[in-house]
Amino acid sequence: METRGPLAGLHGVLPSVPGVATPSSKPKAHSIKLNASEEQQAHAALLEQILAAETSPVPMKAGSVVSSQRVLRWLITVLLGIALAGATFVGTQIFPLPADVPIETSNAIAAVEAVPPDAPVLVVFDYEPSTVGEMEASGASLMDHLLLLKHPRLTLISTSATGSALAERFMSSVLVNRSYQRGVQYVDLGYLPGGLTGVYGFTQSPSLVMPYDVDQGAAWQMPPLQNVTRLSDFAAIIIMTDRLESGRVWIEQSALTRGNASLILISSAQAGPMFLPYVDAGQVNGMVAGLNGAAGAEQANGGQPDSVVRRYWDAYSLGLLFAVVMILLGGLWNFALGLRDRRAQEGS
Repeated sequence: METRGPLAGLHGVLPSVPGVATPSSKPKAHSIKLNASEEQQAHAALLEQILAAETSPVPMKAGSVVSSQRVLRWLITVLLGIALAGATFVGTQIFPLPADVPIETSNAIAAVEAVPPDAPVLVVFDYEPSTVGEMEASGASLMDHLLLLKHPRLTLISTSATGSALAERFMSSVLVNRSYQRGVQYVDLGYLPGGLTGVYGFTQSPSLVMPYDVDQGAAWQMPPLQNVTRLSDFAAIIIMTDRLESGRVWIEQSALTRGNASLILISSAQAGPMFLPYVDAGQVNGMVAGLNGAAGAEQANGGQPDSVVRRYWDAYSLGLLFAVVMILLGGLWNFALGLRDRRAQEGS
C-alpha cells in the first residue's frame, strides 16, 4: 500500500521514483531572445517601413490632382446639364424611337389589349417622389393605350405613404387628356398600411380592408367598383413600382386570389432586370421597364410627337451618347499620359 504522495492508500501500484515529488534542482533558464539572421532582420525592417508608409500622410503640392479633378467634374456636370436641359425644353426629335420592342413589353401590350371594355382595373402606385419623373414616363404610354382603347374603371391604391398624392398627380397630369374624374371613372383607395400583412389582407378581402376612399366615401358603392367584391373580379392588376420588394410582395401575395386577372408591371430601369425571372416564369403577364420599355409601348400608340416618352427620348439618348463619349475620351487621355510617363522613365 502506498503511504505517501497522490497515490496514498492504493494497492499494487508501481513504485514511485525517489525524489520525483520534489525537484532535485532549480529549472534551467532558457533564453527568450529571438535568434534571427541578418537577412531576416532586413526583411523585418522592410516590412515595418511598408506598414509605416501606409499610415503616414503624404503632403500634396499646390494645384494638385484633386483641384484639377474638381474642375473637370464641374465642367462635365455643366456640359451634361446644358445638353440634357436643352434637349428637354427645346423638344428636339433628333433620335428616333427604337423599332424593336422588348418581349416583355409586347406581352404587356397584349395583356392590356385583352382587357374587356369598361372593365375594372386595379392600379398600384408604389414608387417614391424621387423617381416620379422616370415612373411617369415609363407608365404613360401603356396607361394611355389602355384608357384610349378600353375605357376601364380604375381603382388606385398604394402601400407608400406618398403614393396617393403621386397617383392623383399621374391622373391629373400624365392622363389629363383622358378626362378621368375621381368617383366617376376612377376611385382612389389611398394608403394601404401594414406592408406585406396589409397586402395579404387586401388580396383576401379588399372591401373589408379598404372600405373607404381618400374622401371617406363608401368606395365599393361607387361606379368604378360596381360588381367588384374580390380581387379576382378585376380584369387586370397593374403595379407601378421602383423597388423589387414592393413588386415582389404584390406578385406573391396575389398569386392565389387574382384568378384570371392579368398582372402587369411598370418598373424603373433599375428594378426591371430583377423582375424578369417572374416574367419568364409566367407569374407576370408583361412588363414595361424604364424609358426604353416605354418607348416600345409608345409604338402601340403610333409614336405620338407630344407624348411624354417622345419628349424625354432625345435627352435620354443624348445623355447616353455623352456618357459614352466621355468614357472614350477619358480612356484616350489616360493612355496618352501612360505613354508620356513611360517615355520619361526610358529617357531617365
